[in-house]
Amino acid sequence: MAAPAAQSGTETGSFDASIGDILFVYKRDASADWSIRDFSNARYCVMGFSVFGKATYTCNHRKYDIQPGAMLYFPAGTVRSARSDPEEPWSFYTAGFELNPATPQAAVALNSLPTVSYPHDGAECETLFDRLDHSWAAQEPGSELLCRSLVLQLLHVIVQVQVQSRFPVAHRHRIQRVLHQLHRNYTHAYRVDELAEITGLSESRFRVLFKELTGLSVIQYINKIRINRATSLLLSGEYNVTKVAELVGFQDVYYFSRMFKQVTGTNPSSLLQ
Repeated sequence: MAAPAAQSGTETGSFDASIGDILFVYKRDASADWSIRDFSNARYCVMGFSVFGKATYTCNHRKYDIQPGAMLYFPAGTVRSARSDPEEPWSFYTAGFELNPATPQAAVALNSLPTVSYPHDGAECETLFDRLDHSWAAQEPGSELLCRSLVLQLLHVIVQVQVQSRFPVAHRHRIQRVLHQLHRNYTHAYRVDELAEITGLSESRFRVLFKELTGLSVIQYINKIRINRATSLLLSGEYNVTKVAELVGFQDVYYFSRMFKQVTGTNPSSLLQ
């Protein structure tokens, strides 16, 4: 199962990975004497979420003061020491899992994720971890699928924090409004100035920020959405190439075929075989 791609100067799929075995999931209650010293696991990554209280971590020669709402991520083999604050002991969720990057580039990107981050919606993270904890404990048929899915969602939260931290919040939110618009109405022939107007930015500034956030020009991004949708329609076997081109917003089937091959490296007709 693949984690959604994040770009921001990286190629699509740079964070792509699947979850293998899950070693443990649990919620630890507050304990004033909790600590670990030079702990690591060569095979499993560890992710955690601070519910309340405080703690101190030392990892890669850096000290982190953990507050409520913090997400923690340690790639496999990371050596770390930590202790709970004796006056405000922390309670936290944690999970250990095997992460399988899809490519060497994905491995580098995933290993570069922040050790400690503070997602905008901490309540969502706590809810996801709570579901993960309950599903892991239940061990019902299909629990493994749900647990892997939830781990990927939590990992995606960390990816998004890293990507979003590179941009001024106001600009990022403005561009994201446009991205949502494009995904909802990808068959519409948008003009760049029309999209820039949605953000309240000048056209030139909009072009720059859009490229920095997505790694693509506006036209390239729209074509990527259309081609991705076209791929799904072709693989469904319900439509021919001409109909798919029309459904995703291309008026010229020959131009659609050229663009499809440019983006995917293959002819759209090959997916019908």
